[in-house]
Amino acid sequence: MKDKTFIRFLQEIAVEDKLSVSFPVTEYMEWAGIPFEQIEDVLEDVTDKLHGLMNYLSVIESESSIVPLTRYSRIIPSFTIIGTVIIVEFCEWIKTERVQEDWLVKIAEFMEITK
Repeated sequence: MKDKTFIRFLQEIAVEDKLSVSFPVTEYMEWAGIPFEQIEDVLEDVTDKLHGLMNYLSVIESESSIVPLTRYSRIIPSFTIIGTVIIVEFCEWIKTERVQEDWLVKIAEFMEITK
């Protein structure tokens, strides 16, 4: 995920308290300065990037009184594309990360390093 333009856009529209965001791909294209004629390529690129984000897992370890507990959670458990509208769902734990600057970019960069 070398080009992080879409990640930055997604990070910008994902406000702190929402677990779901939706946007028309043309909104992203306008934000990024991409000509409308490239909509098919952009839809394909965005789909690829969202699939990549779905593959990123967070490992949350905690100690219970009986056994250690390890929980794996996706950053984005699902996304839907209806025509040119994209709906992205985030995991609950991601809310705590949103207080940091560039939270989604940093997560994506970290996941690339640890792959």
